[in-house]
Amino acid sequence: MLNDLLKHYQKKLPFVAFKVPNANKLKSYRQEDDHIYHPETYTENGFVFAPFSETDTLKTILFPSARCKIETLELSALDITSAASKPISAESLPKSYSSLIETALDIISIGALKKVVLSKPFIFNAENLQPLSIFEKMLLTYPSAFVYCWYHPKVGTWIGATPETLLNIQGNKLSTMSLAGTQKYDGETNITWQEKELDEQDIVTQYIIEKLVDSGINIDSIISAEIDTIRAGNLWHLQTKIEAVLELHKFNLKNLLSNLHPTPAICGKPKDLALDFINTHEDYNREYYTGFLGEMNAIKVRERNKRVSNVENTAYKNVTKSTQLFVNLRCMQLKDEEAIIYVGGGITKDSDPEKEWQELLAKLQTVKSVL
Repeated sequence: MLNDLLKHYQKKLPFVAFKVPNANKLKSYRQEDDHIYHPETYTENGFVFAPFSETDTLKTILFPSARCKIETLELSALDITSAASKPISAESLPKSYSSLIETALDIISIGALKKVVLSKPFIFNAENLQPLSIFEKMLLTYPSAFVYCWYHPKVGTWIGATPETLLNIQGNKLSTMSLAGTQKYDGETNITWQEKELDEQDIVTQYIIEKLVDSGINIDSIISAEIDTIRAGNLWHLQTKIEAVLELHKFNLKNLLSNLHPTPAICGKPKDLALDFINTHEDYNREYYTGFLGEMNAIKVRERNKRVSNVENTAYKNVTKSTQLFVNLRCMQLKDEEAIIYVGGGITKDSDPEKEWQELLAKLQTVKSVL
């Protein structure tokens, strides 16, 4: 599969290769032409790649299943060797980023803005680096993440290993998660969280539940689990799993995504105020960083139990639709022989600029380790 993807890349044709969390299979879509397709109703079938915020020139891209050759491969069939990573040297807090955080804290202190997620791109030399080689290293390094390599000749190359699910829909069952708070993994497993991180997590959880209800999902069908601590690479995070049952005859995926994205985990709360702050004060365009990506409306066929004697049961296959979308975190863009790694963190009233900077560097190391 990887050889076929490399040939596709050399022909400048679009493709995506990916692995869902904890899976033992790799899947790929190889588009047969270099046209840019966009989803319209979100009932389409294929792989979507969405930006942080859509504009006239930055839109969600669809690799339609009907225009792609789709393949799967057992991970055990790949010959991947690990590579030692060099730790990032300690960097002092830049004045520009410190000022950005202080500006956010000033506005938060007024009371209207509760949280805003600020981010920063870091640029590294990527001369002679092959996207698929980086992807292979990520597969080995982050088995519990959604790992992907996405390419379109008219858009660029993105590679990442994200720990955060935006939506997982299997038939009429929906699951999602709130993910916030970060601590560096240093071998300890007894993790203590501060009020700032717990508050940040609660903001995201309550927002998601609110948007599910706003999208027509019955609140009585929504179940929120207890807060858990999970490890993603060299980092610890807080996670709350959320599940719901859909009434498929009135469910609208496009409407739900419009309500849900971007969440406070990548933007802030209230959404409009946070988005305005980001657009005004972040001095770069996030593009597809903190957007979302994944398979949409993939057809899954499951054979009925052939041992059941009822002929009617065995005559038909069980066909369901599957949508698995992930937030585009812990990612990089390859551009002009440079690797641009994007990382960010949530700012609330209790944030300390120096601690936020150290958290940013820890997230940076997670991605930089595969270069």
